[in-house]
Amino acid sequence: MRGLNLWMILKFMVLLTIIYPLFLLPPGAFFKYGVLPMLSKDICSFMLGLLLALIDFWLLLFSAIVLPASCWRMLKLRYSGEHYLDLSEKDVRNWLFSLVIYLPTAVILDFFHLYPLKNLHVRLFGGKVGKNVVMGGLVLDPCMVEVGDNTVIGGFSTISGHAVERGKIYFEKV
Repeated sequence: MRGLNLWMILKFMVLLTIIYPLFLLPPGAFFKYGVLPMLSKDICSFMLGLLLALIDFWLLLFSAIVLPASCWRMLKLRYSGEHYLDLSEKDVRNWLFSLVIYLPTAVILDFFHLYPLKNLHVRLFGGKVGKNVVMGGLVLDPCMVEVGDNTVIGGFSTISGHAVERGKIYFEKV
């Protein structure tokens, strides 16, 4: 990998330190200033605090879906074609950055089986998802995926828009 240099590693680390804390800010602030003060009072406040904690969970999921996808769109991390598996290739770097931004939330959504949110997540990362789709499993390259109407994708499936062979990586629509 001749393209691995200090500048690329630094950009990669800056990207990670900005995006992950970014989607934790809204639910963290809501929990600290909305939920915690309610849990220490009487029973009615405690019950309200539990309700606010549930709302905070959904706020966390929403921000974990929308904010990384917004960063992905702003950075224009699209990729396609055939390339040597080398970080000096722009599309290979874009693919790697896309995986780092996309996969943590994708794994969480797969674990909790939140299918409508998974469809939204894939759409926000450039995928085309039809109507009445139940998408189980894991989509590795959402910007390379097109799912037709009335489709069910099994729970333990993996959909990948890339293949690696003999030192090259190939990106194609699925």
